[in-house]
Amino acid sequence: MFYVEDDNFLSDNQKSYLNESLNSEKMSFKLSTSTVLPNDKGFHFVNHILLSKDRPRNFHTQNQEEVNQFVDILKSFCTKNNVPLNNVFRIGVNVTFNNGFITKCPNHIDHDYDHKQVILYLNDAEGDTVICDDNKKPVIVSSPQKYKAICFDKQYHYHYFPHYGIRIVAVFTFN
Repeated sequence: MFYVEDDNFLSDNQKSYLNESLNSEKMSFKLSTSTVLPNDKGFHFVNHILLSKDRPRNFHTQNQEEVNQFVDILKSFCTKNNVPLNNVFRIGVNVTFNNGFITKCPNHIDHDYDHKQVILYLNDAEGDTVICDDNKKPVIVSSPQKYKAICFDKQYHYHYFPHYGIRIVAVFTFN
């Protein structure tokens, strides 16, 4: 099992960019009613997809400058933590909230193919991330803390919804 946690890799400029992006109309969010699992029901959240996970190297994006900024953030994390970075498959910003009827998202893996994942918390919130072993048993719990990032291999994981407020994360998948 591979796991890295870091809360000191972003530059002041990167933090400023993230704050400005989240607090402006530049970043548009769409309602999503399922995760990566095709038959999820009742899992509502809003997201902003920068790069599509459909096919590596076949990205459809509306704002290349925004993509470049987020790739730079991923590179900063990988460089500081000696994590190899070859291809970026997906970048998205997810906002979850208490929906009143389920407490956590389904246990899932983001892609069928080998990948690593970075989850960057963009606010202080409730809603722990749980990373599981090969038997889908919880082994690591990470609590959201603004600008903390966690990185792990292709592993089952899930998160809890906050009881109040919102939970904002940037999700990167890559190899």
